[in-house]
Amino acid sequence: MLAIAVAVFFAVFDWDWLRGPISRYASAQTGRDIRIEGHLRVHPFSLSPWATIGGLEIGNPKWMQGGDVADLGRTTLQVKLLSLLTSHPTILLLDIEQPVLDLFRDRTGRNNWTLGKPTGKPTSLPPIRRFILHDGRVRLIDQKKPMSFNGVVSTSETLGQSNRAPFRLQGVGVLNREPFSALATGGPLLNVQRSRPYPFDLDIKTGPTHVVAHGQITRPFDLGQLQATGTATGADLADLYDLTGVVFPNSPNYRLSAEVRRDGETVTLHRLNGMVGGSDLHGDITVDKRAGRRFLRGDLSSNSLDFADLNAVFGGAAAGKPRGGAKPGALVQTTASGRLLPDAPLYSDRMRAMDAEVSYRAESVRSKLLPLRHLALKAKLDHGVLTVDPMTFGLPHGDVSAKVRLDARQDTPLTRVDMAVTHVQAQDILPKLQGGPAIQGVIEARAILTGRGNSVHKAAAAADGRITIALPEGRMRKAFAELMGVNIVPGLFELWSKDPAQTDLRCAVADFDVKDGVLTPRLLVLDTKVVTLTGKGSANLGTETFDFTLQGKSNEPRVIHLIAPFHLRGSFTRPTFKVDAGQVVAQVGIGAALAAFAAPLAAILPFLSAGGGHHMDCSAVLAQARAAGAPVKASAVANAPSATRH
Repeated sequence: MLAIAVAVFFAVFDWDWLRGPISRYASAQTGRDIRIEGHLRVHPFSLSPWATIGGLEIGNPKWMQGGDVADLGRTTLQVKLLSLLTSHPTILLLDIEQPVLDLFRDRTGRNNWTLGKPTGKPTSLPPIRRFILHDGRVRLIDQKKPMSFNGVVSTSETLGQSNRAPFRLQGVGVLNREPFSALATGGPLLNVQRSRPYPFDLDIKTGPTHVVAHGQITRPFDLGQLQATGTATGADLADLYDLTGVVFPNSPNYRLSAEVRRDGETVTLHRLNGMVGGSDLHGDITVDKRAGRRFLRGDLSSNSLDFADLNAVFGGAAAGKPRGGAKPGALVQTTASGRLLPDAPLYSDRMRAMDAEVSYRAESVRSKLLPLRHLALKAKLDHGVLTVDPMTFGLPHGDVSAKVRLDARQDTPLTRVDMAVTHVQAQDILPKLQGGPAIQGVIEARAILTGRGNSVHKAAAAADGRITIALPEGRMRKAFAELMGVNIVPGLFELWSKDPAQTDLRCAVADFDVKDGVLTPRLLVLDTKVVTLTGKGSANLGTETFDFTLQGKSNEPRVIHLIAPFHLRGSFTRPTFKVDAGQVVAQVGIGAALAAFAAPLAAILPFLSAGGGHHMDCSAVLAQARAAGAPVKASAVANAPSATRH
């Protein structure tokens, strides 16, 4: 009788007197201000004891100076008594009414939701037979990403006679000013066994991004052990950062699927497959931790790359927008502002958030501008410094290679580009004239630019460096050469008669100094047997405009001499051409013309050869220039390698 009386006494006893000691003990263990504000009810004498807390409030860490991270409202917890004697407790019921979570993480990574010392390991929960969440409100401000969320989360699990109703966890709200919804469904929690995988389906939508997955938690409820097959669709791969914390490049519309596996802190995407814009994409991606930092390794490839899709990678107009915005057959892909150079801002903070090593190869490339054959690159991201080395585009003859270093350790990144064109045939890349090549020969070029800016356009507008393009020797349609020198009568006659006759192209060089985004020519010359063309002027990468005046000088006797300058002006996307026929000038001899540019030509050779050129010497022009009295050292002529005809 005494035992029964004691049991009844404790069963109905008001346990509110324990609120203070429990709160003080919990506060001491966690370093937080933890308070039980409502009534405390406990039913301990059962094989499945339970307790109800009228209101549990958890304060913020001390560095936040006040406020609460959580107000759990009315909470009921019921456990399986015998499971408490093992290392695997089982929760029979967790019922939380109208909880409020105010989550915050600052720029340094400190957050208010981690109790105790952060471990960095995925959450592992004991099995929960029944989980009920009524109208939970979640507010999140993450300054590190940055990201914000405000929404409502709830669960439902209506038990019928079979006790096999599915579990549903649903959330709706606003993520970074975009509508957000998430729905996770799974088998009945009542049937969860620790030794059996727990199946689930996941459907997440935020703005244009949609992620669908079907899989299983291999060891319920260890969220660090799961496998699934998933599909992601959206307007821009970069938007996945909000959901995953992984930095992806900008892209056009995409649809990708993969086999996803999580093992502790390692997440692997096997058999990634799908389309990004008009390009297929395949490969494997692994994300884990290296030296305490998130690290991504990727091995990706495309069978066919649409070159226009790369415009989005650099922040062009196709990023985050449906394909097809450009007019069919357009030769220039402009940005949303009408500029040629992309002006979308670069997320420097994201680049500092993780490290990566990625290799990519496109077996074939489709381009309206250039006859590209393939592309290969290796990229490395290390503590905010992105290095792409090498990046190589293959052409029918020769290739274009580049090294890029983007330092985003500061909010305004510093970019350095070193690009070289080697062994490229002019007839492969320049427009044809009446069905035939206007110019033939090997083009060599090099550009070294360094600029600071948080977009491609701003970095170019502040760039310093040098750009040189040269064609050491070759052949040119004689009609084209005549017209470039504005020898109008013979040029028009040969063009009208479709005369395929060619003339020697002895040297062509465009050498520019670049300062604060302005290109000023050191040397701008094209020398053929019939015409020598020289130019002056400037181009501005910031305003994307140019203004050049070119003057032709005939190298052969003419009955009619109409040698007039002509002007190339306008914007990069809308160039204009105008002949200044009112300023006819006298013809000068070939010696004087060569002397004007041969000396600076000698200084160009080392710059181009450092970029890998093997044909750039214009040795014949140098020799003729010296013979004509130009100040060219004899050693520059004697030591220059002979150009090879192609």
